[in-house]
Amino acid sequence: MKKITVLFGVLLLLGACHEDKDVRLLCHGMDTDYNVVVHFLDDGALLNIDGQEYELKQQYDARVAYYRFDPWYNLQIGNRDFATKYSLGVPGGDGAAKYTSCEELD
Repeated sequence: MKKITVLFGVLLLLGACHEDKDVRLLCHGMDTDYNVVVHFLDDGALLNIDGQEYELKQQYDARVAYYRFDPWYNLQIGNRDFATKYSLGVPGGDGAAKYTSCEELD
């Protein structure tokens, strides 16, 4: 019985450590900064940009890229093509995508 109790405690601890957390970002664009909160889902992410929420789909079954169309947004995590760990693609005023560098806040 003691082994079962210890095993149950370990499983609870592992489950608590594996909880998804929200990631707060400050993304710097050419002319605008964006306050972003990312909440990861099983197959996507909820992206809150300056109070406006968008649901993004997980790209390529990996937790490194999320996207949506209409309006178009793209969140890249750990992509070596960008200088920072987090990069956010936002729609530009001229119809072209603009990528911003993001820093993680606390």
